Amino acid sequence: MRRIIDAECSNPFERDGLEWITIKITGQSFMLHQIRKMIALTIAISRGLASSDTILRSFKEGFVDLPIAPAHGLVLEEQHFHNYNKKYASDGTREPLSWDKAAQNVKKIREQYIDRSIVNKEIKEKAMLKWLVIPHFHDYEAYVLAGISEMQEERRPSHGISPVWHAQKRIFQVNNAEMQHTDSKNNDQHDS
Repeated sequence: MRRIIDAECSNPFERDGLEWITIKITGQSFMLHQIRKMIALTIAISRGLASSDTILRSFKEGFVDLPIAPAHGLVLEEQHFHNYNKKYASDGTREPLSWDKAAQNVKKIREQYIDRSIVNKEIKEKAMLKWLVIPHFHDYEAYVLAGISEMQEERRPSHGISPVWHAQKRIFQVNNAEMQHTDSKNNDQHDS
């Protein structure tokens, strides 16, 4: 069974000239891209691109158009052994599994190597910065159930998206169509 047990968000902090937050999600068994979609939807809601009721709609059967946040920065910080300890170590025949003894070393390694790598990669590649345009191209109100869209084809978002984003979306669509047309012509020439 997939469950979110707890979620917490740090206050913003600055590191190497960039603003960061840490979001810690404790759960039991995650689906592919589940956390990345949760983070992406949180960003979309905080930017006014989606309403908070999108969270509840995303749990229904069907498909809600959600972006996927970049994987870089996603860290499996700790495994929890609560169920194991309750089932096997509660009678005293086995020792409970715990990270307590290694906690300081784990924290030191995380800060020295993992966090440093995440920050350096974002500074160099700007993956999250580049990704932040993607949520603007999703229609969070569209909901598809059994292959039938419940929304109109040409429905316009009503979340206060600026005209600049509409223009960028149109440019993206035109450029994408031109690239597909060029690829199609090149394939036709190679086939002849």
